[in-house]
Amino acid sequence: MRKSIDIFHKNPAHQRKILSDPNNMPYKAQFQLGPEILELEAFAILDKERKYTGPIITWSVATTRIEQEKRINRLAGFVENNPGNMIAADKDLVIQYMNPASTKVLRTLEQHLPTKVDTIVGQSVDIFHKNPAHQRKILSNPANLRHEAMIQVGPEILKLSITANVDDNSDYLGPMVDWGIVTD
Repeated sequence: MRKSIDIFHKNPAHQRKILSDPNNMPYKAQFQLGPEILELEAFAILDKERKYTGPIITWSVATTRIEQEKRINRLAGFVENNPGNMIAADKDLVIQYMNPASTKVLRTLEQHLPTKVDTIVGQSVDIFHKNPAHQRKILSNPANLRHEAMIQVGPEILKLSITANVDDNSDYLGPMVDWGIVTD
């Protein structure tokens, strides 16, 4: 070992300037090394008199995590910007997410809803049902999903298509409903 970190830099003077000043610490950087993305953190080492003696540098391979974050952000963008109406609940049937399209359309039906649109997220799906036990039986078991239903909300008829939302291990996270107004 015992090699200078300069071997990793195109412009070692730049890194030396950063690492020579404890006021720059902690310092974080991300760089490409071959096919991998590395994350580096530098922390100041101080002696007993609080005098800066140099940096300690840690690094980790972050390629997989960064690729997963990019994938998650891309998928979140698909859902967030989807023109279709989408609402998702957790396994306890508490609504965790409603995309902007749902919010916009539900505002037009708000006077016919049991709660204000802005308070839907965080509430149980039970607020929308006269007989919650029936819906709970369907929604609590992913084997019952895909489930389709037509409901009336005020003057409008809505078509609901409910699917199981699962994680990468196929574990059930809760129901997700894609819905739209289908009134003739």
